[in-house]
Amino acid sequence: MRDMADTQLIVSNPPHGDVDTATVAPLLDCSTAEARIKVNFPAPEIWAVEAEKSTAGEATKRLLDAGARVAWIPGSVLAAAPRASIGSAIAIENDQVVITTRTGELIVNSGDQVVVVVGEPVQQDSRPSSETASILTQKVRGRGAVRNMPLATGVATGVAGVAGYKAVSKLDKIAEEARDAAETRLSDKRTATPTELFLDIYAFSKDGWQSARIAPSLTDFSGLGDRKQPTAKANIGAIVDVLKAHFGARVDERLMKVSYKTSIVSGMAVNQVLGAISEDIASLSMLEIGSQLAFLTSKG
Repeated sequence: MRDMADTQLIVSNPPHGDVDTATVAPLLDCSTAEARIKVNFPAPEIWAVEAEKSTAGEATKRLLDAGARVAWIPGSVLAAAPRASIGSAIAIENDQVVITTRTGELIVNSGDQVVVVVGEPVQQDSRPSSETASILTQKVRGRGAVRNMPLATGVATGVAGVAGYKAVSKLDKIAEEARDAAETRLSDKRTATPTELFLDIYAFSKDGWQSARIAPSLTDFSGLGDRKQPTAKANIGAIVDVLKAHFGARVDERLMKVSYKTSIVSGMAVNQVLGAISEDIASLSMLEIGSQLAFLTSKG
């Protein structure tokens, strides 16, 4: 297997110009029709992977000459990009924007470099079926419910009186703890992966680049004061306006209404490419990878 330590990523940086897709297609190891789909995709994505800097430079030049806008990003740079911490509250105070996260505060000061990535996934009806739900996430009520659990039947029916109720109570507690743990894992996954309109704020200060995510269902907007708006979408807009007008933020909206799909890159599934670079970034959703690619291509 190729050594991915110094993997070079060639990243689409739309919008593109008048692209010669017939020339681009063989460079991306795809058909002309597939190349046209890639060129029309509005958000940054990984187009190709090279093991050597020299071949990455040559491939980048040929794509640029064909009219495609691309960026050459080493895998180590993507791996080092800041991960967005969930912002539980945001406040605008004097010449600062203060975002409270689980790990502390992200403070944006006047003069800091700021990149703002605005995104919203395409909404899909993904309601889970109760038939496929784990039994650990379902309510266990009384002896009748326990009787339906294959491994618990003997305990529930073979113990009489108080001992039987203690067994049932213990099973209730175990099931409840397992259900709570499962719900916590699902909650963590939901907060990590954007499921609604979101704002990823990347700011550079003396501590380097840091990032926080603002989302309507997760963030308290009361700290906006007079700027607070009646709707979540309007609050996101107000924050963007402040960061752009008073902090000179670069605003990237290429992730609006975008749906990333798993793709093949240079003969490898994109998640394999990411996993070979870093297990950390391999655990991120494609929309989160898109946010980081938008950040890297927007900041220059």
